[in-house]
Amino acid sequence: EQALKVKIDVQAAHTAFDRELAQDGWSSMFLTKFHISSLQNRVIFSERINELMLKASLQKMVFLCQKDSYLKQSTLKVLSCQPSKQKKFKNAFEVEFSEALIFPEGGGQPADHGTVYENTTDSKEIPIVSKIINSYRAGEKAIAISDKPLAENHEYKLILDYERRFDHMQQHTGQHLISAIAEKEPFNLPTTLVMYWVCTPVLS
Repeated sequence: EQALKVKIDVQAAHTAFDRELAQDGWSSMFLTKFHISSLQNRVIFSERINELMLKASLQKMVFLCQKDSYLKQSTLKVLSCQPSKQKKFKNAFEVEFSEALIFPEGGGQPADHGTVYENTTDSKEIPIVSKIINSYRAGEKAIAISDKPLAENHEYKLILDYERRFDHMQQHTGQHLISAIAEKEPFNLPTTLVMYWVCTPVLS
């Protein structure tokens, strides 16, 4: 029932998004087929799309790591922290931050890792509070897996393991490009999951 409600909410948001596009004289096809050659036009287009997404209530479904995939650190508040009940995360803690800088595993791309520090301007070396060792999606939320408990309603500085993120970004994009070729004539090869799992151990 909950899954159905989420699906309906997403469909309603997309309908509202299309309606806003139509009022601008655009269509959904514009998003996938229109080539914007001018850098200035790309910026204007991006800003307008963000505005429309916000109106259509889609923005709340977009994680911070998706809004800016090159962002390497951020100061975030812990909304909740509880011991994980999952066997694979035994002795770890499930944390929901105010924003999801850590990409949660999904769409064929592994989760990000990161390091949590106290949020301070002290010039001395800041001790590590915990390590983020995984992350997963729970509906519209991204739940980070921390090796140590974090205080709720407390702000921390979270620094992304960007080398890992960039590695995954490159591999994931490359997999889509290779799949686009392999799935067509004359190859007609099935690529779902196969290309990803072949690439990952090589570079990671």
